[in-house]
Amino acid sequence: MPESEVDGAGIPVSTSGGTRHPHHHLVQAPIQPLDEDGVNVAITGTVAFGLGTVVLLLGADRLLPGGDHWWIWVTVVGTVIGLVGIGYCLRRRLLRNNSATEDS
Repeated sequence: MPESEVDGAGIPVSTSGGTRHPHHHLVQAPIQPLDEDGVNVAITGTVAFGLGTVVLLLGADRLLPGGDHWWIWVTVVGTVIGLVGIGYCLRRRLLRNNSATEDS
């Protein structure tokens, strides 16, 4: 059974075979990310804001008298920002793929 010590920062380490191995309390799970470049997330959010815009425009006659017309602008701005985000993520994906092909 390996002996246990504490390093200068107070982190437990084991000394098995003369080599020090830190005992980490948090360990990264060995799984691949679902969406590395964010394109799917940006598309999903943009579609959601776009649908919200359509729904609110269809019900605008109920929003305007109550002074809640700003909700329409929230969804419009969310859609526009989402379109910019999709463009950014697609460009980032393209640049990442180009640099990966140049490296290999």
